[in-house]
Amino acid sequence: MRKLDFMTWNTNKRILISGIAVLTLLFISNYNSIFDSKLDANGDNYHYYILGKSLNEGNGYRSSYTPTNQLHNHYPPGYPFLISVMMVFSDSFDFIKTMNGVFLLGSILLLCLIYYNFTKIKRPFVYVFIGIFCLLNYNLLKYSTIMMSEISFTFFSIASLFLFFLMEKEEKRRRKYLYLFLLITTVSLTFYIRTTGVIMFLTFFFYYISQKQWKKSLVVVGLSILIIAPWQIRSSVYGLKSSYQGQLLAKNPYNRAEGAANFGDFLERFATNVNRYISKEIPNGVFPFLKVNYNQPEESDVSQPVAGVLTLIFAFLGLFFIEKKLGIMLFLYIAGTFTVLLLWPVSWYGTRFFLPLVPLFLFLIFVGFFELVVFALQKLKINSQLIPYTIFILISLVFFKNFSPAINDLKKVASAPNPPGLNDFIKIAEYAKVNLPSDAVVANRKGQIFYVHSGKKALRYPDNPVTEEVLEFFDEKNITHVIVDRLGYSSTGRFLVPVINKHRDRFTLIREVGNPSTLLFKYNNGKS
Repeated sequence: MRKLDFMTWNTNKRILISGIAVLTLLFISNYNSIFDSKLDANGDNYHYYILGKSLNEGNGYRSSYTPTNQLHNHYPPGYPFLISVMMVFSDSFDFIKTMNGVFLLGSILLLCLIYYNFTKIKRPFVYVFIGIFCLLNYNLLKYSTIMMSEISFTFFSIASLFLFFLMEKEEKRRRKYLYLFLLITTVSLTFYIRTTGVIMFLTFFFYYISQKQWKKSLVVVGLSILIIAPWQIRSSVYGLKSSYQGQLLAKNPYNRAEGAANFGDFLERFATNVNRYISKEIPNGVFPFLKVNYNQPEESDVSQPVAGVLTLIFAFLGLFFIEKKLGIMLFLYIAGTFTVLLLWPVSWYGTRFFLPLVPLFLFLIFVGFFELVVFALQKLKINSQLIPYTIFILISLVFFKNFSPAINDLKKVASAPNPPGLNDFIKIAEYAKVNLPSDAVVANRKGQIFYVHSGKKALRYPDNPVTEEVLEFFDEKNITHVIVDRLGYSSTGRFLVPVINKHRDRFTLIREVGNPSTLLFKYNNGKS
């Protein structure tokens, strides 16, 4: 293969540096055109913002939108911590969301450096082209403009891999210890951004086991315990339970009444998730132009699983052709991630959970394809230096053509207004900011969104069909107002509306917005 690698080391380095400049300029231009200033309607990004602000203001890690300012234990504190650091400079939504854009660009540049520095045969031209694919990927771009943890998790995971190989390659002791310190920092952030970051510890552990470096594997175990322990100790001291663990072990995380999942349920999950990931998440995550319909059975469209299988095959080719140690590391990390994803509840679906693997898959697939062409030419004894690059460029142009419509979709989303239901909900919150008393406590479906736009405390109403028990909850929690939204969730109609209809004497309508309406009621507390 070296005969076909016609570029000198100096030429390779110049191409890499020029490529990094091109990727950076391309990203800045494209990111500016698709940036969405609106906050996403999922509520989680609002909660991250609230937690970050609580840390920034010295209030501790608390859900400050709740009446009791309760300690938070659902989301790990890593991403809110990053938000709190950004808030030192500005608490603007746009400013904080831009951090994810920087993390996305950094992730791709680090992947280029990983492939360049830790493989024997340098293909900087290929790496830059793959970097462009990553920076044009609809899913990656979409989440780089949402205040969520996926992109920062991706960055610190890739940074951990980069620092690990720098440390392994370094011979000078001082630098080695510096890289080790930075590696511990990035791995810690990975775990504290998303609990699945524990996979990074396991990746390093099994890597050292595969290399028969037993002492280093024990060091990984010791460091992982030291890193994880503070979060566990905090939970134990304050009696906080892990909601993620409860959701994972439940048969249905959105209906705990169904009880805990048993062994058979986990087997069923595994089979269902394998089928869905191959047919939908993997092909759509890596190549967003391969549209999927989650309401359509996998077996109804054979092209979807075929695309998923081909994606996996070329990814494995990429593992086969790259440097052995790098291949082992990437395989362990990908395998560990899928072990977790395939055991998750089937109701947790979509490309979001697979997102941190998307850049790795794109690099593996296209490097695998390029090296396969080189290998085939060698077997055919065709000693041409330009043919593999020519083929790669032609294939790349086909993919570029398919990637570009997604960019237009993102531009449309960025320029579009909020959905009417969310817009009216925000108007109600803004009304509450001016007209409700400072000690108001408002029960509604999206308390985090309401709090950010109103400054008033909020609680979610219970998912309980027994109306009298819902009223007892309202009285116990000193609820003063309730909101009937039209955000598109069924729980409002199932659990809140029946309470109001059955006990109209306890609710007074004080504000109505939109058609159909979003309603704000004053609640007449039974204690008064």
